[in-house]
Amino acid sequence: MRRSLLDYLCCPQCKCGFELRVLEETEDQVSEGLLRCKDNRHLYPVVRSVPRILPTAFEHEIDFSIKYREFISDHELITSGVAGATEKTKLSFGRQWTTYHVQRFNEDRAYFCSKTATDPASLKGKLVLDAGCGSGRYTKIVAESEATVIGVDLSPAVETAASNTAHLSNVHIIQADIFQLPLLPSSYDFIFSIGVLHHTPNTKRALSALIPLLSDNGEIAVWVYPRWPTPVELYNQSLRAITTRMSLDNLHRMAVALEPVGLLKLRLLTASDWWKRILGQLLRGLTIGVSYHPDREIRICDTFDWFSPPYQWHHTDEELESWLREFGLVDIRNLSMGQVHYQYNYGNGVNFKARRPHKKGGQLLGWSSTNT
Repeated sequence: MRRSLLDYLCCPQCKCGFELRVLEETEDQVSEGLLRCKDNRHLYPVVRSVPRILPTAFEHEIDFSIKYREFISDHELITSGVAGATEKTKLSFGRQWTTYHVQRFNEDRAYFCSKTATDPASLKGKLVLDAGCGSGRYTKIVAESEATVIGVDLSPAVETAASNTAHLSNVHIIQADIFQLPLLPSSYDFIFSIGVLHHTPNTKRALSALIPLLSDNGEIAVWVYPRWPTPVELYNQSLRAITTRMSLDNLHRMAVALEPVGLLKLRLLTASDWWKRILGQLLRGLTIGVSYHPDREIRICDTFDWFSPPYQWHHTDEELESWLREFGLVDIRNLSMGQVHYQYNYGNGVNFKARRPHKKGGQLLGWSSTNT
């Protein structure tokens, strides 16, 4: 954690600022520390250079808690009470982004540009939030264009993100829950969330948590899974009813075993013979969730990603657009229309971009607290 991150933080419980106690520091990073809200009621650890602003942070960082118990014993710590599915989501994505190394600069940049309709260079000097940063693949793309980027994720993948962006002084990585973000409102010029909100307990509520963070005229881009015809949705749900109960180790083995199927699917779908393409479509229908990305490691990762998370909601264009209107956003654009994908047929989804309008008389146009 860099000390300058304090300028962007507030306690998710009482909304006041933080004071930092540095316990260990290396060069420009606080590697171990404590964040105490200025009301002196809430305390969170900084562990391995990442602020862990979660209710269960001290429970999960046992070694840290024992090492510094003299500094935390007199504080009332918020513990447990986290839903089992949310905890499993954290473990699932932590496993995914610390096991698979899927950063591919050209592809990551192409997908960021297509799914946000934004040239990273246009964000130079702006404050940007990557809501669900995972391993930091898009965080890094934006930061290298000299924007100040806050990357937030629920899972231990924040450690990979912090490592991947450690050389960029304009990046700050935080472990936090999207429903209790420790961030100052009305601050962000641009917010993006690619493939994340549909993995929360409630997609709409997760989106609503991001809107107040936008500055006047700030923009937000969101990409979520599309809804399929009912029979396909039911088939997918029946498969995931099994896989979401599997151990992460067994699920990883399954993803590795299915990787050749994904490759076969790709070869059939892109074949010159029409009958092979038909076979490819049939195989695609039978093997929903099995990735057919050209890169082997990404195929394994994406298959694991599909079958592991407890939450996986699918939405329509009309649904997401109606939420953005309900939240008072303007200049709403459907980015999926005519979108060109970097890989064959890869990246289809519900994809919108919108802008928060200026306040009028101190009140945000179209927004009220009842929207949340």
